[in-house]
Amino acid sequence: MLNDKLSKLEKKKKEKEEKIEALGPEVQKLIQSINDQESHRKLIQGSIEVIQIQQRLKDLRKEMSGLKEDLEQIEGHDVATREFNSAMESKEQMLDKKARLEGRRGGFVEQIHTLKVRTLAQSL
Repeated sequence: MLNDKLSKLEKKKKEKEEKIEALGPEVQKLIQSINDQESHRKLIQGSIEVIQIQQRLKDLRKEMSGLKEDLEQIEGHDVATREFNSAMESKEQMLDKKARLEGRRGGFVEQIHTLKVRTLAQSL
């Protein structure tokens, strides 16, 4: 009886070992599948990172373009300011010249008046 039990246990042990051996290739396939999934996950994660980096690059290029436009506007403003200041300086010079010419004209008008008065006084 003990021998029968031992024999049955040996038989069960052998069956279990055979089942384990039979499951070995399937376990290896599952392990390989898990490894493949891990590689695939890393590949997808890498692709996501690349997409995020490309989006960030696109955003930075757009921001840089906006900054360039702002800079051009500022430079344009600087040019306009310089031109305005130059025009104001020219205006001041012209007003100064006009005042001098009006003064000279006034002097000439006075001289003409004086000469007319003298001419008239001499003819009387």
